[in-house]
Amino acid sequence: MSWRPTIRSRAETAVGIILRTPGLFIIEYWWRSQPNRHVLQAMDSQTNQFWTNFITHIALINGFLLLLLPIPLIRLLYTHIVCGALLITAHLLSYYLVHVIDAYNGVPIIESLALSLVQMNAIKQISLLVVHVAIAVIVSTLLQGPQKPLLPVFARIFDFPAESLQVIHKFSSAVVVISLIRYVYQWLPKVFSELKDACCQLLSATESQGLASLLVWLCGKLFVPTHFFLFWSIAFIRKLYETTNHSNDWYVAVLSAASAVCDSPVSLFSTAVAVTYMSYFLLSAMKFYLWGNCRQTLPNAPNIQQMHNGWEEGMTTFLLALLTGITDMKQPARMAVLTIILFVVLSSLLQSMLEMAEPVILSLSAYHSKNVVHHLKVLVLCAFLFLFPLHVAYVLSQIFPVDFWLAVVLSTSVLTSAQVADLVIVHCILWYDSLRAEPLESVDEAVYYVRAFTKIVEFFVATSVVVVGIWEAVIGQWSWTNALILLIHCYFNVWQRLNTGAKSYIRRREANKKTSSLPSATSRQLKEHNDVCAICFTDMSSPNASIITQCNHYFHRICLKKWLCFQDRCPLCVTCITRRNQTTQLVIN
Repeated sequence: MSWRPTIRSRAETAVGIILRTPGLFIIEYWWRSQPNRHVLQAMDSQTNQFWTNFITHIALINGFLLLLLPIPLIRLLYTHIVCGALLITAHLLSYYLVHVIDAYNGVPIIESLALSLVQMNAIKQISLLVVHVAIAVIVSTLLQGPQKPLLPVFARIFDFPAESLQVIHKFSSAVVVISLIRYVYQWLPKVFSELKDACCQLLSATESQGLASLLVWLCGKLFVPTHFFLFWSIAFIRKLYETTNHSNDWYVAVLSAASAVCDSPVSLFSTAVAVTYMSYFLLSAMKFYLWGNCRQTLPNAPNIQQMHNGWEEGMTTFLLALLTGITDMKQPARMAVLTIILFVVLSSLLQSMLEMAEPVILSLSAYHSKNVVHHLKVLVLCAFLFLFPLHVAYVLSQIFPVDFWLAVVLSTSVLTSAQVADLVIVHCILWYDSLRAEPLESVDEAVYYVRAFTKIVEFFVATSVVVVGIWEAVIGQWSWTNALILLIHCYFNVWQRLNTGAKSYIRRREANKKTSSLPSATSRQLKEHNDVCAICFTDMSSPNASIITQCNHYFHRICLKKWLCFQDRCPLCVTCITRRNQTTQLVIN
């Protein structure tokens, strides 16, 4: 059947994710062990330092191998890791059999206590024998090389002397080491051959496609979102289990667990990936709520689906966390900073929801004039997008003192509510215009003034954030991070808004002057012309509503005014349209 390959491929993908994710845990463990390395080196001897460094670096290499190797080689690597752990376990059990009771000889109280706790009866001896046999069978089957002798177990069962037990234990360990050396000697040529082939393939790929392709391949192998999301989920659940015993409030426990995870670069990137996935799920639910099963019938639906995929929120989380240095903070400062960052991300998420809802709301008069349920559903969403940011701003102002970062969050929330109000008012104007038998001539002016008022509110709110940032710099509570964010805010949210608003006002004023200076078409001219407006494709019957350009083309006055707000040339012949007095002056010259 057709669904079987799909299920099998998904199962293989899931198994691959599960097998590769431990590599991230190994890399994070290596990273966390680095700050304490100098303390351990001061306490341990030189030999212990060498073996500690050797083991940690071998673990780091294995972590990267788990992320880079193909699945068959990863399975082989896991097989060797499991067999190595089993051999170490067998060695420890053998050491336990030989030394655990003999260490207490000569001390009556300790000896009696040890005999009561670790009594070598027949059941325990048989159990240990079964464990050793199972380990020997598993290792011999999986690797087909190293074997685990059972001599120490039989020697303990037959009650050999302590000296003989130690000799037998050392002999068995030597046999295992020799067997391992022989196995490694057999596999070394194959390993070097595989490494040689891999290096040759990488060199040939680099020569043919360039170094950039190699870096892209490495990034694609190392930074897989599903691996980081599974890594974050496991780490978050573990931290949440640890913090639930110390906190009664669920939201405090969740924030504490989420902030406790952000203590290394690996976990910080995984947190950003988790935010991306959560944002994607919320935005997908939003898309389904707005469009349902008829997404392709609405305007700009494919573009909106590609734009809002959650990566903007994830990158915002990662960049803000890097700028604030959250990995170097201690609790509860880390939890407070993460809370502010999450509120910034929430504001960005609400803004994305508003951008998704805007084309749907504006198209209600054309696409859903009879669907009252859909109309009410979208208006309920608008009410939520208007009230929830204000509630978030109020809660934040009650919890935290107002500073620059909080001002950024509050301004974003207020702007979202203002834009929602602007969108609803514009929708009401367009809805009223669609219900009329004849369109309103002043509807464009009304929409323009509503949008202009909203832009003025946005400008003043953005300016208030600049005032807060400058005030913090004056009183000495500034930092390079705040200065960088303030510069970015001044350019994008203040200067660009001011520049865009000024250009829009100048263009509209010029369009009004040009259309006012052009002559109106008479009834006789319209009857002789007997055509529709080339911009809106509707009939031109009203004399005062139609005008004639210098190139002798007929348009609606309102349609041409809208056109001239974006470009100053005729829609039909691309002739530059100027004011009438300017045209006369040009002719005289």
